[in-house]
Amino acid sequence: MRDRMRLVLVFTGWLSLLPIAAPEARAQTTEDCAAKLGLIDQALCYGHLAQDRDDPAICAAASHDGVRQQCIYMLAHHRGDAALCQQIQDRLLKDGCLSDVAEVTGSARLCESIETANVRDSCRFKIVRKTGDRALCAKVADEGMKALCETE
Repeated sequence: MRDRMRLVLVFTGWLSLLPIAAPEARAQTTEDCAAKLGLIDQALCYGHLAQDRDDPAICAAASHDGVRQQCIYMLAHHRGDAALCQQIQDRLLKDGCLSDVAEVTGSARLCESIETANVRDSCRFKIVRKTGDRALCAKVADEGMKALCETE
């Protein structure tokens, strides 16, 4: 059962809600991360270690697929690197990754590669908030979000 569990933490913008440990308080090795009991703790550990070392190979060391994908997400967000998001298999996680990288980089173009409609709309809205380019509001499909976007 455990190997069939999926780890999907992503809701657009979730990274900004997580407590960030100071680098000196973080794990120093992938073995430290593997020893964590919960999948969320493992994902955060591998993700922070990959960010601290700027090394995507650290994510590959995780034994759980969901932990590996979440680690890649965290590193992609940290780097502002949409190419890393493309390595993520889970559609919702990949779309959330692209949305967060689009927000970090201010790239509306990345929103267009998002397959999940509400995540794509949210991405466009975040870019409007960041850049002030209300022309993107016309592409928002959800009428409620479009109305909010146009008044932003």
